[in-house]
Amino acid sequence: MPFDEWLATLTRPSKTQNLAAAGRLKVAVRRLATEGHELRRPTSAPLRDGIHELRVEVRNINFRVLYFFAGSGVAVLAHGCTKEGNVEKADVERAVARRLAYEANPTAHTAPPLQERQFTAGRSIMASRKQADGPRNDAEAVFDRLFGDSDGWEERVAAATDAVLLAEEVYALRERHGLSLRALAKLIDSSQSAIARMEDATYRGHSISVLHLIAAAVGEQVVVRFMATTETRKRKGPAPKKRLKSRSFS
Repeated sequence: MPFDEWLATLTRPSKTQNLAAAGRLKVAVRRLATEGHELRRPTSAPLRDGIHELRVEVRNINFRVLYFFAGSGVAVLAHGCTKEGNVEKADVERAVARRLAYEANPTAHTAPPLQERQFTAGRSIMASRKQADGPRNDAEAVFDRLFGDSDGWEERVAAATDAVLLAEEVYALRERHGLSLRALAKLIDSSQSAIARMEDATYRGHSISVLHLIAAAVGEQVVVRFMATTETRKRKGPAPKKRLKSRSFS
């Protein structure tokens, strides 16, 4: 299904896992806009014929966005699908067909910027485009339009961002050192399944002590730091005191 049509189906309130999936998909799209061709597992994986997939799993349901690159600065989201297993051949073929159509006539097969439409379905969405005035990410705007009023939306996106970045870091460390899941697990006296969970962007049980064990085992170190948000950077003077609420999301 074309990406924007498929994303709109996730707003159905009867499927509670869809909001969690949407938050994680927004983070995956943001990572794609930031990393481009360098984005790797667990967030992205190559398929065939220039088609790649963004990978999100919620409660054993796979949410996939198929995309392709148009030059060095553009990623085009062509197709979305929800599967219990792997992406089917027919889904990849639809994405390939949309890539060919886009390459033949990019203007005709690109949805206009969000501010210029009510909601235009059936055409490709830009995940990133480098322009003179900076990167453009139409897809993030579509996510916020569809889900921005949902309870806890920003918190979900923030939590998903942390989980995705940690999963990518563990996976990248293991790849740098040429280690299998089993080999890394053996180095820290753990299990293969435990390492696999840490490379899963849905995992919420990361332990700083385990991260230190992994780093020490391969001669690296963990760096933790606090960074000001956009809001605090703009504010002058000390932050106001407020009680923090603890919330968890599936």
